[in-house]
Amino acid sequence: EHDYKFFSAKSSHDIRWAKLDLKKTGDCTKHMIPRSMSIVIIEGFEVGLTKQDTLSHKAYVGQFKNHFLQGKNIASLQQRFTIIQSFIDDLTTVDLQARLNQWMALDDVMISVNAPENDSKTLLAKAEILAIWEHTKTQQTQAYVPPAEVSKLMAKMPTPGSILNKSYIQKWDTHVWTLSNGIKIHLKKTDFKDNEIRFWALSPGGYSLVTDEQYLSSFAMMTSLSSMGLGELDTEQYNSYSRDKRFSLSTSITGYNEQVYGSSTQEELEDFMQTLHLRFTAPRKDQERFDWIKGLWRPKIEIRFNNPQTLFYSKIRKALNNPDKRETEVDLPVLDRQNLDTIFDIRKRSFANASDFNYVFVGDMDLVEMETYWMKNKQVLTKLLLEL
Repeated sequence: EHDYKFFSAKSSHDIRWAKLDLKKTGDCTKHMIPRSMSIVIIEGFEVGLTKQDTLSHKAYVGQFKNHFLQGKNIASLQQRFTIIQSFIDDLTTVDLQARLNQWMALDDVMISVNAPENDSKTLLAKAEILAIWEHTKTQQTQAYVPPAEVSKLMAKMPTPGSILNKSYIQKWDTHVWTLSNGIKIHLKKTDFKDNEIRFWALSPGGYSLVTDEQYLSSFAMMTSLSSMGLGELDTEQYNSYSRDKRFSLSTSITGYNEQVYGSSTQEELEDFMQTLHLRFTAPRKDQERFDWIKGLWRPKIEIRFNNPQTLFYSKIRKALNNPDKRETEVDLPVLDRQNLDTIFDIRKRSFANASDFNYVFVGDMDLVEMETYWMKNKQVLTKLLLEL
């Protein structure tokens, strides 16, 4: 049995880029690329320029190959950066839409079907495949409708706490703040990168605190919770709110610990703090989205385990790890075993006690300004740790 899936590149393009909300208007400023996106691109080049002298020669092989085999020009990173700077502020979403329409036109398409050699007799004939492809081109897709604009993450601000004690570890040049609930925050100022604050929090426990049955019913799709929205915002609302903001925050559970990690600019610190609070107190459970994600994974796993090499190494790993039940691969039986209720229960228990974590902030921050900022905005910020 084979699963044939055909995707119209143009239809996929229309769905994705409808999110840019391109409306016919004479005001070009409405189509400008978000400034935050431009800054991220520019910062990527700047970081690359600082590291280019440490790159291996292998990093340049691709450019030389394209030059000699395809006649493409070789441009240094600095040259490419100069070119980007010359037009990025004038680049519009309309420009991107036009170029993508050109790239994703359906007049030059190649269809590829992969399957095990032994199954060749059961594959669809060429005419049948082409008929399905022609049918997909006639399908109508609805334009993406963006969610209502969200202006804030938290509808109600929590009660603030306070900083009870401050100390300094000279050996590590690190300041330690003890909060009103006993939590300790370690802060270290660095100058490695301007306007970046990196965060990490760790607590012992992890999957070592759950049964084998709970582990096997959750480990493969624990990360799916991060795409189900946050607090009172569903997935689309949260993505819409955070899309142009320059902060990130993730959670994970490993064999022996649970952790939270991310980064933020100084300007986005308030949103970062609110997100941190919500990651602890208000994860969301969305069965419909969970089933959708599982459906996306299924064909990928089927294809992977139809590969003889994958099966060969899978049997080797099973032989080496036997009888450890937790050393298992994500095949279809494991995927089917994943249970959202179990995943959500483990996630909530793992992050129920915020005071059990060690918190570290490292980066471009002024401690006096940071404390003043936190106290000034404590209705928003200090709840992240002080009253968890």
